[in-house]
Amino acid sequence: MTYYYIVNFSVLLESNLSKVENINNMVRLKLDQLRQPTSEMKFLVALAVAVACATADVSHILKSTEYTAPILKYNYDSHPEGHFEYNYETGNGIVVHSDGTVKNPNTENAALEIKGSVKYTAPDGTPVNFEYVANEGGFQPVGSHIPVGPAIPEHVLRGLKYIADHPPPVERIVKKI
Repeated sequence: MTYYYIVNFSVLLESNLSKVENINNMVRLKLDQLRQPTSEMKFLVALAVAVACATADVSHILKSTEYTAPILKYNYDSHPEGHFEYNYETGNGIVVHSDGTVKNPNTENAALEIKGSVKYTAPDGTPVNFEYVANEGGFQPVGSHIPVGPAIPEHVLRGLKYIADHPPPVERIVKKI
């Protein structure tokens, strides 16, 4: 690879002036050629893109009949006041029902509350059934398959009760003006 440098001559002799001008013109031409992509560079970029597209693994994108489940039932009702209801059932045993209502409509505290249920069979064959509520308190699922944390230890409960029974004293801060 050839590198080109622009040399700044501070002292020029009269006899070498034409040679310096020729060198500067040559350097400018070479730098301009480096800035502009050549047809060879464009071809190599296009070839690299074509090779990348040809070798890409798209097997996960292709549709397969083993994952396609027919929709057996589908219903969606929407009302202008904000209430909606939908349910569907698929051929592989998925059953979903959802019902949404606007709580406190036309107020500052208006919120959408959605209640629903989902039933399906897990890949290991275990039937999964859960109900949920989604509102201003967040998404709250309830089901037997959802793990439950351990019970709160007795010493922690005693500590919480002690804190509730003995609140910290109120501090009075006096500012001098």
